[in-house]
This record gives sequence, C-alpha cells and structure tokens, in this order.
Amino acid sequence: MKKITTAVANRILDKIHQGPEPGRRYSPATQAKDRAARHVVMDECSELNEDQAKKVIAKWIKTGVLVAREHIDSKDRHKKPGLFVGKRPGDNWED
Repeated sequence: MKKITTAVANRILDKIHQGPEPGRRYSPATQAKDRAARHVVMDECSELNEDQAKKVIAKWIKTGVLVAREHIDSKDRHKKPGLFVGKRPGDNWED
C-alpha cells in the first residue's frame, strides 16, 4: 500500500472534520454508507481500495489521529457515533 503523505493526510482530516454536510459527522462504523469516512480516504487516495481505506481509518482511530464519540446528528436529531480529529501529522504526540 502506498504511503499517505502528511499533506494528503491533512486534507483527509480536514474533510473528516468538516463532515459530510453541516451538523453531521463521518461514522467510525465500517458498514456505514453515506457517512463512511473510508470514502474520504478513497477520494484523496484513488489507488486505495475500500478495504485499504477502512484499514487507514481503523489505524487512525487506534492511534488517536481520529477519535470516535457520540454527537447529535442534525439530520434526525439522534445520538450517533461520529469521527473527530484527535491529532494531526506534525503535532507533538505524547503516549
């Protein structure tokens, strides 16, 4: 799998931070459809397939780059898990 550069990673994280539309967050769930974060990865890294994009999201959640937490979805006003940016490449990270 091709390495994702810092610039590309930050573009992906910017899009995840913005969400699929105002008041909505991308989902950490691998089976998510319209809120699937893997689509953002695949848009920025066209050489990655769906499984590889899912692995990127899973690794970023595991390492704290992305944080999954509940939010109120503006579409239906229900609590849903959403992705938030935790750390970015270039940040000073402490274990």
